[in-house]
Amino acid sequence: MAETQARQHHQKEAAARAHAAGERGVSPKQAEYGTLPDAAQRLRRGADLPRQRAKEKAITAKTAPRDIRGVTQSQRQLRTAANQTVRSVTTQAQMQTHTRQVKLAIQKAVANTRKTVAAVRSAIRNFLADLHSLVVAIATGISVALGIVIVISLVAFVSGSAYGIFFAANAPNAASVTVREAVETLTA
Repeated sequence: MAETQARQHHQKEAAARAHAAGERGVSPKQAEYGTLPDAAQRLRRGADLPRQRAKEKAITAKTAPRDIRGVTQSQRQLRTAANQTVRSVTTQAQMQTHTRQVKLAIQKAVANTRKTVAAVRSAIRNFLADLHSLVVAIATGISVALGIVIVISLVAFVSGSAYGIFFAANAPNAASVTVREAVETLTA
């Protein structure tokens, strides 16, 4: 609503200037910017100011109040405050940008760390699977070798015992019966 009222006010002023310019017979821009010949002339700084001698300038510049030199104290304070605000806003924007960059770097580091952890886990799993298969192969080989050793030991035990093949023909003492005599007795 305030914007609408301001716009209507500006339109009314522009219409009044155009009407005034039309009555004088000049363009509206000339009326708007005060460049009409009968307009009050404003003194500008620099070339339009009356010239002073060097001594008068030095005395005037030193003794003149600050607002005569071009900028009032309150304007200077406002400008300083505005500059400080712009600096702080710029600093805040830079800090926000830096913060965003740090966050992105952290996110990338986290993503890379996750990839590294996944690769290490995969390597450990593969190592354990290979170790398991190696242990199974060794256990299978050991069980086969152990089976062969047991068979050889049994053969040696049976062959070296009193019931073995090599000692069956001989009698260990005079009172014992040999295998041949026992077989003949049983067959008869």
